[in-house]
Amino acid sequence: MSDSIKRVQEALLAKGLTVFTVIDHQKAAQQHSLEMPAASVIVFGNPKVGTPMMVKSPTLAIDLPSKVLVWEDSRGNVYASMNTAASDGAASSSVARGSGPAGRAGEADPGHAGTVRA
Repeated sequence: MSDSIKRVQEALLAKGLTVFTVIDHQKAAQQHSLEMPAASVIVFGNPKVGTPMMVKSPTLAIDLPSKVLVWEDSRGNVYASMNTAASDGAASSSVARGSGPAGRAGEADPGHAGTVRA
């Protein structure tokens, strides 16, 4: 899982984006004696692009900066999911499949629409 998080962060940085923080939900749950599968949210963006947009439309700050969820299912498959804004302003979700026991990177995952292995 940590390798997948690192790969996503490296890909974001390579695109010139800023990684602001990583929120480890599993770790937070464990600190309260709770269990959950691995799940981390990477918060990222580009202040040069996002700031003028938020100045023009302050409520956009609810959705910015962008986030990607890196999570593991019960079989050990790792996915990257994020919401994206459609041209009509509606939000949609996209999922990319990461490392796991089955399949290879770049392979489509018929179990999730719009999903490929990372």
